[in-house]
Amino acid sequence: MFTSMLIPFNNLQVYSCHEVNSGEWELAVAGANTYDSLLNSGDIAELLSKIRIFARMSPEGKVSAVEMHKKAGIITGMCGDGGNDAGALRAAHAGMALSDAEASIVSPFTSKSKSVQSVVDLLLDGRACLHTSFAMYKFLVSNGLVLSLTKLIILFKGVLVCIFGYLMIDLAATLTLGYTMVLARPPESLKQIRPTSSLLGPITLFSVLGVVLIDFAITIVCLMYAMSLANFVPWPSEIALGRTWWYLSDNWEASILYFTQMGAYLTNALAFSLGSYFRLEIYRNIWLMIDVAVLYAIQLLFLLMAPNAFTDAMHVASIAFNRVGTDNPIWQEWQSLGNPTSPGMSFWERFVVAVLLLLGTVLAMCYQRFVIDGPVGRFFQKRAPSDRPRLNP
Repeated sequence: MFTSMLIPFNNLQVYSCHEVNSGEWELAVAGANTYDSLLNSGDIAELLSKIRIFARMSPEGKVSAVEMHKKAGIITGMCGDGGNDAGALRAAHAGMALSDAEASIVSPFTSKSKSVQSVVDLLLDGRACLHTSFAMYKFLVSNGLVLSLTKLIILFKGVLVCIFGYLMIDLAATLTLGYTMVLARPPESLKQIRPTSSLLGPITLFSVLGVVLIDFAITIVCLMYAMSLANFVPWPSEIALGRTWWYLSDNWEASILYFTQMGAYLTNALAFSLGSYFRLEIYRNIWLMIDVAVLYAIQLLFLLMAPNAFTDAMHVASIAFNRVGTDNPIWQEWQSLGNPTSPGMSFWERFVVAVLLLLGTVLAMCYQRFVIDGPVGRFFQKRAPSDRPRLNP
């Protein structure tokens, strides 16, 4: 319950709202003379967090009020419909002009509807942009971490993902997913919480680390599964030393590493694009859904279909690289030493790999939805709030 009261403050007339139940004050400064007197006396700094209304201000006073809030570390917005608001619109972090006159020239944003509802629309779009920017940041960081793990295993095993695999990862996945992820739309209503603005904050770190650990786990599990199969023959890296690089992809290990890395990129794009409080749900981003569906379908086709020209170009493990009469000189030397040949991975063995990849995607999305956007996120919002000052401390 609020009641309007007229109280003296240092011989000035300051309008205030008094919350009877709690005894808290909220102030309204009326008139340029009142504001200037408070400013000159230095009392304005003490009252700044309690002032809710600045009424009948001069153009210079509006600029001063905006600058004072900015100096206090408060993100400041300003909306106005006249030329006398131009200075404050320019000074604010975000200015919204409600006219096509002078104010629209200096303001970063102009409302077509000439309604203050445009301020709400600006907040919705701004939060969505910030949240989407962080999603792209997490997507690229997590992809780099996954690539680092893949590189370590590649060096350890002495293998190499085929050139067409890297083209699929860098061009088909990274570029198209990066574009479609940013097409997410803002929600239809504002929520009471705000998105994180810290690149190294706990919410961002736990989001990236959790999803990347799931990617790592799926990669290791797929490799261990392939190595446990009866027909698995490890790549003879000791024979391959100094050989032409394109022969290094003719093995199960390189094939598994390609599919786990590609699957991790698709997983990361989906996990970090989930709609929460600041964006529409992921299924409302139609282009991202189409992009992921097409890329996932292509990868599953490469992995599951019988050997053909496409699987040969991608060096899929369905091909019997270590077959009798192989054209790979490394496997030829391996066989010449009296070592056995081996078939390619069977359909059901490759099907298990596909299931593991899909399982990793589901786990990462559940982690992001129910942990980061759930209790963990709420915990850190309470325990590690923004250190910026607030108008209602």
